[in-house]
Amino acid sequence: MSFDLNFSNFAITTLSADITSVQDSFDVDDGSILPDAPFVAVIFNPVYPDVLSDPNKEIIYVGAKVGNTLSSVVRAYESTTQRSHNAGDYVTFVITAGIMEAIKDSLSNIFTESSLPTGEDGDVRIVGSKVYIKI
Repeated sequence: MSFDLNFSNFAITTLSADITSVQDSFDVDDGSILPDAPFVAVIFNPVYPDVLSDPNKEIIYVGAKVGNTLSSVVRAYESTTQRSHNAGDYVTFVITAGIMEAIKDSLSNIFTESSLPTGEDGDVRIVGSKVYIKI
């Protein structure tokens, strides 16, 4: 995954119409609340109390957004399953494992062991393949 993604706090809208499992362009009720493309989102059914509870949730990558239309959508992103979804299903921005891996990879490319601060009080430390950031 590229780290060239956009983000938005509390971004949630709904599908304007039913979508098939292969549709790569569709409308949402309020595209203005979502981040500018590209971004990653999850589609899930609002009858569930949260996204984790919906067995049919799907992570998508949105490559373009114009108004309320999401297009260049990559379905079944991050090894989820392509599904049909209903009008009124939530489309929401979330932080996924793939986003966190991309952040880790980007930091690994920026910092090398020799460029890190020395001592116990360093802000960033790489140990093996793990990046630790003191916040």
